[in-house]
Amino acid sequence: MYRYEVNFWDEDNREPVLEKGLVAGSDYGEATNRLAGYYGKDNIIDIKIYELEDIIIDEDIGGLCDK
Repeated sequence: MYRYEVNFWDEDNREPVLEKGLVAGSDYGEATNRLAGYYGKDNIIDIKIYELEDIIIDEDIGGLCDK
């Protein structure tokens, strides 16, 4: 599982948007490709992604979004 932040161009609102979340993948490449498919390869301005190696309980997930 990977934590990500993606800055992308929102075509509907015609402005950049920053979203954060979790994405599954067997490696960085697969996780990044999933993000590119979801947000649109040509719409992505930049991506930050890092692997989660620890156990994460539900109540901690909200805190991850604040990083």
